[in-house]
Amino acid sequence: MPKKKPTPKENARKKPVRMFVLIGAGVLLVGAFEFYRSHQNPAPVLPRRPESMDANVAALIEDHIEAVKRDRSDPELHGKLGIAYEANELYPEALACFELAARLDPGDPVWRLHGAIALFDNGQFDPALIRLRKLTATHPDFAPAQQRLGTMLLDVGAFDDAEEAFRRTTTLLPTAADGYVGLAQVALARNDYPRAVANLEQALGLDSSYKMTHFLFGQAYRGLGRMEDAERELALGVNAAPRYLPDRMSRDKGLLVGGLAAQLSRGGKLIEAGRLDEAVSVLEAALRDRPNDTNVMNNLAVACLESKRYERALELLHLIRQADQNAFPTYINLASCLLRMNRPAEGHEHAQRAVDLAPHVSQAHFVLGRTLVGLGRPIEAIDALQEAIELDRRNPVVSLELGQAFMMVNRFPDARTQFEVVTQRAPGLLAGHVKLGTVCLRLGDLEAAKGAFESAQRLDPDDAGVNSLAREIARMRVR
Repeated sequence: MPKKKPTPKENARKKPVRMFVLIGAGVLLVGAFEFYRSHQNPAPVLPRRPESMDANVAALIEDHIEAVKRDRSDPELHGKLGIAYEANELYPEALACFELAARLDPGDPVWRLHGAIALFDNGQFDPALIRLRKLTATHPDFAPAQQRLGTMLLDVGAFDDAEEAFRRTTTLLPTAADGYVGLAQVALARNDYPRAVANLEQALGLDSSYKMTHFLFGQAYRGLGRMEDAERELALGVNAAPRYLPDRMSRDKGLLVGGLAAQLSRGGKLIEAGRLDEAVSVLEAALRDRPNDTNVMNNLAVACLESKRYERALELLHLIRQADQNAFPTYINLASCLLRMNRPAEGHEHAQRAVDLAPHVSQAHFVLGRTLVGLGRPIEAIDALQEAIELDRRNPVVSLELGQAFMMVNRFPDARTQFEVVTQRAPGLLAGHVKLGTVCLRLGDLEAAKGAFESAQRLDPDDAGVNSLAREIARMRVR
């Protein structure tokens, strides 16, 4: 039988139902679109307690919030907002930003690393470690994450796992001191002082300027009962601060610190880590807020000195000296700065003043010796540098300078002894191997010169000094 045609009344009853279904589908589509848009274009994370923020910090954060609003889909902008929060210790907000950045760009490990750091610094140790273990599993060659994992594990007492993470760090970056410093910290935590010393000697050879190495040496020597050595190393390591291997956002973090105390702390850590341009930026900002603060001036002067901003360093050091004429570190820094500006006569005056104020400080005698070398007075320089070594036998740079002074007066066997000390204590210091090769040629020891050259070539085959040594060896062979 043919199907009965519906009456108009029946059609009227059906249409609203159909309309309701269509409207419902539209609501679902709009909702899905809104979810997609918010997922792909998330709003910036806002501060939880803006009323409690320092004015400088608040202005800095607001700038980054506005940047995110202009392009919500950019993971870098969300991440930089997170770095601004992290730099100013607003960790919950930082974590939220890093999670958004990681969601927008899941292949970039830096956001996951900083998310773990924010959790750990906020006291959420277990979640931080879980995240960092996952990160190092998926990105095993990301050295900053390996070192952070080792540090976090050490802090919670997981010594075996910390040791493994630091060993991976040394494998990934064999010429960096940081992994060996971590291994030394593990050894100290186990009261294994000889092993700590062995790792610290490796670290010192790679980077003699890292204060934390000296501070840990002091602890290790104290454990071994070598109290005189411990006292010296602890003095060298005063104000030591831990440092972390930089990732690509580290420089931004240095520039995003607000508030004087945070700026000083961050600036000091950046100097210690050798990230000098970042340190200068942070400390110049601090000095604008506190133009007469000699502590800020001193930290900024050191950063300028090390980053070759000599005129600015000199200006600051003279201001500090006017404020305190008996602070010997100022005179050491003044002498060092003037030496780098090729003004040894002026530097000598300040170096002598430093020795008068601090006769038991090795660095004062060292800078005095360097000014005497610059003035062409090697005999006096040798006396000053030998005194510096008597006060601190661990600094290979002093031995390097003393060896060069011996070369100036043709005392080649003595020079060779000093350069051998340098290569043993600082095998990563290129100049030590080049100078050793040069003095061995002067002494007619071609085989030793070749050995020194090969060590130097492994460190930097393109260095001008290495290539010059190669030519000298070639001429010696022809003879």
